[in-house]
Amino acid sequence: YSFIEKNQKSDKQSLFTFYRAVLPTFTRLNEFLQRGEPLIHALHDNLLSFLKKLLTKFFSIEDIPEDLCSIYLDDTSIYLPMENVFVG
Repeated sequence: YSFIEKNQKSDKQSLFTFYRAVLPTFTRLNEFLQRGEPLIHALHDNLLSFLKKLLTKFFSIEDIPEDLCSIYLDDTSIYLPMENVFVG
């Protein structure tokens, strides 16, 4: 969040690049959710896939457990170093 806040004030181009990098992840889920046919049978798997994809932007793949509810977010050792976080 501090990266976004800092760049909102100082570097609009970096913020635009960040949005351009993360928006496709949300767009694919949004398009899935707006389909016309019933989706309840596929919702769970698609939401888990979305969350895992989102988490890989902040955690290494090895630190993402199969059970996403077991992630302890207060453990800062599992976060990627800032220089490895892709921001666009």
